[in-house]
Amino acid sequence: MISMATILRYRTRILFHGTHVAGIVGANDVGYGFQGVAPNATLGMYRELQDIFGCEIDRPTSDDIVISALLMAIRDGADVVSVSVGDFGGWSKGDVLSDVINDLKVDTAVVKGATRILLYMNSTELVYLTNFMSGAQVATLTKEDGELLVSELRKNPNLKATFPSRHSSESVDGGGLVSFFSQYGPSYDSVNIQPNFLGVGRDILSTFPRNSGSYAMMSGTSMSTPQVAGIAALIKGFRGKDIKALKLKAILSTTAQQVPAAVGSSEIETTIHAGGGLVDAFCACFAKTVLSIDALALRDIPNFKAQHTFTITNEGDKSHSFRTGHSPAITVITFQPGSLRVSAKVETVPGSPAAQAQVSPATFTLGPKASQDIHVTFTLPTGLSPELLPVYSGYISVLSDAECERHTLPYYGIAGVMKNTRVIDIGPDTEDKEQQVPRLTDSNRQPLKGPISFDGNSGVALRYRLAFGSPYMRVDVIDANATLAKEGPSPPPMQAMPDIGANFTLSKRTFLGANLVGMLPTSNSTYAPRTASAHTVEISWNGTVIPIGSVKPSFRIPSGHYKILIRALRVNGNPNTDADFDYWVSPAISVSGSPVIQRPTTPQSRSPPASTRGQSPASYQSHAAGL
Repeated sequence: MISMATILRYRTRILFHGTHVAGIVGANDVGYGFQGVAPNATLGMYRELQDIFGCEIDRPTSDDIVISALLMAIRDGADVVSVSVGDFGGWSKGDVLSDVINDLKVDTAVVKGATRILLYMNSTELVYLTNFMSGAQVATLTKEDGELLVSELRKNPNLKATFPSRHSSESVDGGGLVSFFSQYGPSYDSVNIQPNFLGVGRDILSTFPRNSGSYAMMSGTSMSTPQVAGIAALIKGFRGKDIKALKLKAILSTTAQQVPAAVGSSEIETTIHAGGGLVDAFCACFAKTVLSIDALALRDIPNFKAQHTFTITNEGDKSHSFRTGHSPAITVITFQPGSLRVSAKVETVPGSPAAQAQVSPATFTLGPKASQDIHVTFTLPTGLSPELLPVYSGYISVLSDAECERHTLPYYGIAGVMKNTRVIDIGPDTEDKEQQVPRLTDSNRQPLKGPISFDGNSGVALRYRLAFGSPYMRVDVIDANATLAKEGPSPPPMQAMPDIGANFTLSKRTFLGANLVGMLPTSNSTYAPRTASAHTVEISWNGTVIPIGSVKPSFRIPSGHYKILIRALRVNGNPNTDADFDYWVSPAISVSGSPVIQRPTTPQSRSPPASTRGQSPASYQSHAAGL
């Protein structure tokens, strides 16, 4: 049993994190009536090096370090690995390369003699690096904080600064419900239901350093994770270490207990918040019948799959009689009417219109070592507003009267069209709510008025937000006189989203008929999540671009007149189909400081003012992943 403890150095509470997590997994009872989930497990421990800001940061480590630790754990013979980390996301895939690139920036500073580094980027997105790397102590800052410190240091090279801690508290719902800090799913690409199942994570008693009392209660998904990992260790100890991971996942999900939507309510919590339900360690170990899958994803309306089949197998030596059924859960909406942004508070649709499900056979008897296919035909719910991207869900039940031989298979579907959901946010800038993004500012983030121009000693900044996730986005430069062709009808919906690799880059040199001058450095992004509610992304541009479809180095564009083009591929879109992108075109920018670009003798008509893709109706906004 390997626990990847998240040990931070500068926040007292987090000093206890690894001790507390390890105790949840394997603490021994030394006379106080308390023990871990799997007290006989042999524990290993891997520290994930992190930044100095504490657990309030949503990404306390980097993907490449987590992967390295996982590989080390497997090489060391671990049977179960517990990892208490999280990040903004929403996709079943990620991009490890960006973590490595940021690490290289620190390596460069160390070569120059740096031993302590405060790092910020030219983007407002906060960068997360490990606390100690390459022999240097590293902390990351927001762009605003970094620029403020640089400004103050120029005034006073002996500047000293302190960073006060802020504390907050809030009331929570009663016991028996999903905790307020638990995430909502599903993934944008409908691969993961997320979460798969629930563990107990609030007010968990476990071990603490002896000089701090030896035992204490803590709350968080960091606590539910080792609990479920400990249960997985129990299952492997009972069923055998050779049990496959997918089978173990299916057992945990389908033997779990459903969770109510509210205290005293008969309604069932949505599966995109509860997954299969609260894990049942006893039944996960002792159930003799097993389902072949852990969940069903019905996807959105164009990709709706009505018919599904799964199998139940009796691994025991007794026959069991089963009855099948369907239990709908509450239906929730992703957006409020007229809003482009995912609701901060997930709301239930009144009456919770649900899908219909026909399950066959209705009853059957399963003998020892026998299997039975179960067929389900779903019908989409009615009376829902597709533009709000409602998410319906529920459970297909396979029940017997024998203890633990009762299974519920979670499912979910989206009663809307993911591909119609706007990705590029049109709304107030989080820094200046009187300004609307996307927008251009000067290098000091001040609004630009009148004609926009800069020379080789300055530049502009692009500020934007994503209202929804995008599998691929980038920022390019086009000629100011370029005309974007009117979009034709979109091709038929794809049955599956194309496999876009983590480091994918389009080599196509045109977009909607306009020639691309080059791509802004660092703007190529795969599997981008929606922008956090308090953030606005910023990319600075000084006239340098990366050539399209070439491995040649970046270059400075000739003097001339240009526009900036943002593109974001919509969920389920094809990156080779221009009509599948949201886009925004900036006002014209005059760039000087280099030879003037040769103009065509017959200028093309100027493109329309800065706008978004085809002026999609505001009712088509964003949905359902990583809410």
